[in-house]
Amino acid sequence: MNARDTLAQPDAPAQPAGQTAARMLVTLGKVIRTARRARGLSQEAFAERAQFDRTYPSLLERGQRDPRLSSLLRVCVALDCTLLQLLSAACAAESSSAEVQPGARPLAQPTRLRHAAAQPPQRPEST
Repeated sequence: MNARDTLAQPDAPAQPAGQTAARMLVTLGKVIRTARRARGLSQEAFAERAQFDRTYPSLLERGQRDPRLSSLLRVCVALDCTLLQLLSAACAAESSSAEVQPGARPLAQPTRLRHAAAQPPQRPEST
């Protein structure tokens, strides 16, 4: 089985890529908003933790921005989750076609990613 067979979805109706991408950005934004709120973060606190401009989280949560990988990684650091957890939650929400419920915690247990990224690598002491 090759990659094309793995990605094929014969039961899914074909949609233009632009519509699919736009819908997925809205879903990703809802997942980010739900996770941010579940962690008790305001948009301002979230922006500070992710080192974003204060207006960016609002645009991101409404699906009005198409974040780069580096921005998604900063989102993950701010939400204390992995990129896999974030994208898996968005894919699950998209595939279930259900609204993301406020207060629900769509992401698995937080990781230590933020703490690991903040610490410089240890150098062995020379004797």
